[in-house]
Amino acid sequence: MTIAKIIAPVTGSARDSLVLATAFAAAKPFNAHVIALFVHPDPWLAVPYTGVPLSATVTQTLIDDAAMLAEKAGKRARLTFHQQAEVAGVKVLGKPAHVAAVSASFREAQGFFPHLVASAAQLADLVVFGPVSPQAGSDINEAFVGTLTKMDRPVLIADDVPGRMLCNVSIAWDGSIAAAHAVTAALPFLKHAERIDILTVHSSSGDLHDMREVSEYLALHGLACTEHKIRSQGESVAHDIMEHAQQRNSDLLVMGGYGHSHLRETLFGGVTSDVRWHPIVPTLMMH
Repeated sequence: MTIAKIIAPVTGSARDSLVLATAFAAAKPFNAHVIALFVHPDPWLAVPYTGVPLSATVTQTLIDDAAMLAEKAGKRARLTFHQQAEVAGVKVLGKPAHVAAVSASFREAQGFFPHLVASAAQLADLVVFGPVSPQAGSDINEAFVGTLTKMDRPVLIADDVPGRMLCNVSIAWDGSIAAAHAVTAALPFLKHAERIDILTVHSSSGDLHDMREVSEYLALHGLACTEHKIRSQGESVAHDIMEHAQQRNSDLLVMGGYGHSHLRETLFGGVTSDVRWHPIVPTLMMH
């Protein structure tokens, strides 16, 4: 197993630098290809529904203004793409191709951002987002949730540009299907790791998740790991996991995403929501 194709959705905003730098860092151990995807929204979406017909002139002005803004955003995204590729020493290609180095290409499409990101993710090994908070916008949030829960593709989020990716890797284990899927999706990264830690937190009921199955599974892949039982300090599970991963100098955290339903976490909160807003350790999630 390896990582060959990474999708990095870009929007022409300041977050693009972080998304691209993270994608290039993730691609480096595998000489993977990164596709920076920019989506031009349908300019007709800029025409509001008011119940009262707008004049042809007003309608055309709204469409033209929306198209112009999207064109400017696309140019900013492309410029950032080339700047970050130069900084990372990444080979820029006209289209995806297998080369013996990290490579990247820039792709533009028109349509609904979440749908096109999800579509691109279908045949991708990883999709990279920045922090996915409410401030990131509804399109980014919908694309993140859709990629994770509907496309069942692994996603990588980071709050800062990773200095390194694969020396120390932590696995957040809660015995869920999502956590198990995350472990299998992260195997390419785990096989490059120098140290693997399995972290589990005491639940409120006092139960402790059994880590033996994970250790045995990794051992069959020739990977050694260390088990860590974390006693909650009264904070959220996400806080306990992130804090311990940071204390262990983890370069990557592997965890399940939306082990409970997305709706439930949206209404009542959950580990995925807490981590996606503030991923102080680069985090790979799988549903």
